[in-house]
Amino acid sequence: TMHGYDQLKIANKKLLFIDKMLSPRTSAIVAVSRYDLGRMRADNYHPELIANGVNAQSNPPSDAPELVLALRLLENLRRQKSLIGLMIARPSSPKRPDLVREAARLLKGLCSIVWIGGNARSDDPGAFYALGPIPDAGRLIPFCDFVLLPSDHEGLPMTLLECLAAGKPFIASNVGGIPELIGNGYFTTAPGFAVNNSPEDFASAICSLAHDTELRNIMGENGKRLWERFYTAETMAAEYESLYNHYKQIE
Repeated sequence: TMHGYDQLKIANKKLLFIDKMLSPRTSAIVAVSRYDLGRMRADNYHPELIANGVNAQSNPPSDAPELVLALRLLENLRRQKSLIGLMIARPSSPKRPDLVREAARLLKGLCSIVWIGGNARSDDPGAFYALGPIPDAGRLIPFCDFVLLPSDHEGLPMTLLECLAAGKPFIASNVGGIPELIGNGYFTTAPGFAVNNSPEDFASAICSLAHDTELRNIMGENGKRLWERFYTAETMAAEYESLYNHYKQIE
């Protein structure tokens, strides 16, 4: 399974050569998004399409110290009646947390941005909280108001699927398979915003959510419906089982 073809195509070209050498030895190669499917076919792969899927988070965060501290911060912000945007992203390529950090500077405290994955800096804007890496951070998504994912390239991000499953709207970069999670006309109101990679565009989308509670609720509800229809772990597992059985019969 190719979890983000551009990670090889753009960021690891040497590994792409090795992958192409080994691919004829496989029974099947899987693309996780229609975007990746097209890119791989253009490079003479013959992939199958099986979208990523996730389970809904049914349990509260574990008692891991990092999760407990993060949840405490989210609860404190909630008591202060602050809108909370959650960004789960490592501080390295292809993720672009710098865009959201600068967007937070433009917002001047309109809402709180909590970043899981990177460390705080002395020049961080107000209401921007960098908590460092936290294992199993997806369990925090139900406790925020919206999710942010800035990136230069993506396949079909698991964080955004967890966001849909939790019934939360998202703001993410308009790259890779992310536009497929907008719903492609499936809804009148899309479950998220896919924006250009600029602090201004992220800030504008955040403002739209911050000033409209009804919009956030509708987007979240539509996202959960999209997840239930296309992106559950059960759907993904059934499609892999079908693919496996198909090639098992051929062999």
